[in-house]
Formats: sequence, structure tokens, C-alpha cells
Amino acid sequence: DIRIMDYIYNFKFFIFLIFYIIFIFRIINFYKLNRLKNKSKSNNNEKDNNIKISIIIPIRNEEKNILYILNDLTNQTYNNFEIIIIDDNSEDRSEVVIKDYIINYNINFSNYYLNNNIKISYYKLNYNLEVFKNWQGKSAACYYGTLFALNDFLLFIDADVRLEKDALEYIIKNYKKDSILTIQPYHYTKKFYEQFSMYFNIIAFIGMDLGKIINTNKTKNGLFGPFIFLPKEIYYKTNGHLNVKEYIIEDIMLGKFFVNLGYEIISIPHLKKIKYRMYPNGFKDLINGWIKNISLGALKTSVWVFLIITSFIAFSTSITLNLLSSIFSLNLKNILVSILFYSIFSFINFYSFNFIGSFKFISLIIFPIHLFLFLLIFIISFIMKIFRIPVNWKNRKILIK
Repeated sequence: DIRIMDYIYNFKFFIFLIFYIIFIFRIINFYKLNRLKNKSKSNNNEKDNNIKISIIIPIRNEEKNILYILNDLTNQTYNNFEIIIIDDNSEDRSEVVIKDYIINYNINFSNYYLNNNIKISYYKLNYNLEVFKNWQGKSAACYYGTLFALNDFLLFIDADVRLEKDALEYIIKNYKKDSILTIQPYHYTKKFYEQFSMYFNIIAFIGMDLGKIINTNKTKNGLFGPFIFLPKEIYYKTNGHLNVKEYIIEDIMLGKFFVNLGYEIISIPHLKKIKYRMYPNGFKDLINGWIKNISLGALKTSVWVFLIITSFIAFSTSITLNLLSSIFSLNLKNILVSILFYSIFSFINFYSFNFIGSFKFISLIIFPIHLFLFLLIFIISFIMKIFRIPVNWKNRKILIK
């Protein structure tokens, strides 16, 4: 019966709409309505100033990024920290670039310099150690870096992250004692192809189950790998990355590991103080990067969050199909109504998505292309996972686990 089918279709559309509203509310609530105040203005709180941090930067082929993050760190308003760079067998000029940087700051022969209480160290990841047998990648570099950490707090940060001058001050002022803090950096873009990370970034945020009315900043669904801050005592007590050494995408599983042990994970808005530019080396790099990332995150989230994400995807698809159907029907009224819904959907997304990244309005107008790419990469990554097909990432073949 056509009427029954229409009723079922309209009911589905209504359900998708409800979940879409929840989806958008989560983003706006976390970034706009969140009561978290920017406490990064300088003060004389002696307790805060005594927090000493070991910043660990795992790198592999980061000659184009490493100088930016080093300059950002050495120009922070808060400088009670050390920097530990762990080189995971880079095949580019990363080592040369870092050592030149050290020389320019009058480094001594111990491979570090002291300036404003900052110590910078550079080490190559030593795979000859027993603990690193059958273990490679970012988690190994992070773990190795902790072996040299001298301070009471650890900050794991990716080389492609950029920091405003008061970023560390902002983190310290908003850190909750005995918790683990993680931040999704603001994703800024320069080239148009980088816009195609839009759906992935948005869904990565929702996948962390943030933006709820209650416990807005708490998550049990993992960590944002580019920025993780925690007490060294917690890391040493739990052996940290050693527990997720078999995973290439270690941040999701590491976060769940900490939660299972009873630790609280807090995420705060980036306030554009913590940023990154993802996959600046070309569209192929973007595709390989998201193939590597997407399947694990989607399959490891909660049922509720999975419903929100799939409903958003379904609603996006429905909006697109309604527009196409009305155009093919040549019914002017249907076309105008479909264009109206399509436009409203695009405007709402443009407003909310730009809390997470610098996404252009044209990208929101052509969102069906982004949606198609997301679904295609999800299918490809799932197939590669099932059939154990390695993906090429930074000149290294890795399996999606």
C-alpha cells in the first residue's frame, strides 16, 4: 500500500531528524554553550605555575612540521616544561632539521639546551630494546619518550599541531586533578582538497560522545591522539601505550583502557588555541590517512553514539535524494521545497561544523560529495580490515587492526 509506505518513510525521516538535532546540539553545546571559561589569562597562582610537564613529540618524516611546533612551544607564556622528540626511523631530513634547530640555540654536546627553564632532547627510537619487538609506530615512540621524562605530567602532542602562545596556560588552568585531558585540535585548511576531511572530523568529534547536557566534557570513548595530557604517575602505574601496542590507531583503545581502570577522561574546547592541518601533502595522503583511521573508530563506539552518527548520515542522504527526486519529477513545488530544506541543512551545518574546522560554505553546499567520499572510504577501510590488506602510511606498510 502506497499510503503505508509513505507513512513508514515519513516516520523514518522524523526519527533521522530527531537524531540530527541531537547531533547538531552536541557540537553547539560543547563549543558555544559550554560553561567552561577561558581561564588562560595570566595570574600568580603558584600551584599552577609549579606544574612541570614533559612534552613528548613522536615524529616520522616531519621535516616540514617540526620547526613550527618547536617555535610554538618555545614561545609559550608558560615555560615550565621539557620537550622530548622521538624519531621513529624518519626517512626524510627530520634529524638534520632538528639538530640544526638545536645548534641555532647554542646546544651543548648532550643534545639539549636550557632556555627559560625549557630543555629539549632528541632521541631515535631504539627498536633493539626487548620491549619493542613486534612493535612499531606512534605508540612505541610515545612509550619510548616517557622513559626520558623528568617531570610529573606528560603531554603527548603530534608534530603537525600548532599552538597559540597561551595554549599551555589554558590547558593547565582547566586541568582537573587526577584525570586525563584530551583535545581535538581546530582543523584549519589551506588547499581545497583538505576540505574533504570535513565529515571525518565531525564524526570523530561525535564519536567521542561529547556535548551532552550532563557531563558535557566527559568521554568514555577514547582519546584525541594529537593532544593527550595526564599525570606521569597514572601513565607509569598503567604502563600506558604498552597496553595498545598491537593497534595502529592507539588513541581510541588507550582511552578505553584508562576508562576501564576507573580514570576520568575530560575534553575541553580548543578555542582555536590548539590547531592542526591534516594531510597537507596531497589528496592521496588524505585518503590513506582516513582509510587508516576511520574503521576502528566507528566500530568501537557506543550503540547510542553509533545511532546518532548513522542517523546523521542517513538524514544527509535523505536530504540529497529528496532533492534529486524532486528535480527528476519536474514538479516545481517539490523542487522549491527540496531546495529550501537542502539550503537550511547546509546553513545549519556550516554554522556548527566551523566550530571544529575551517570548512568553506561551498563544501557544505556540495556535502553529498563529502558524504559519498566518507562512505566510500569507510567501505574500503572495512574491506582492508577484513582481508588484512596493508595501507601505505609514511612509507610504511601497516595493517588496520
